[in-house]
Amino acid sequence: MVIQVHTHSETEMKTKTPTDNQPTDDAEPSLEGALAFSIDGFARASSLGRSYIYEAIKDGRLKSTKHGKRRIILRQDAEAFLRGEARP
Repeated sequence: MVIQVHTHSETEMKTKTPTDNQPTDDAEPSLEGALAFSIDGFARASSLGRSYIYEAIKDGRLKSTKHGKRRIILRQDAEAFLRGEARP
């Protein structure tokens, strides 16, 4: 990743190498590895809009669970929804 740094005298280009512990801002979320997703996380990982996801939950096409105030989507439910499988 190249970062452009402006100084008083000139523009300097620096290369930033992220460590394994620090995700980059431009890293694409994926369904791999995650056990569950927030609505926003699933929207980013699937490239679907939040409104569409909430509509699918309301219509029963996408299964989700509430934990306190937080709504999550389990990975297996997210994958089934994206494959177009009917919810049991």
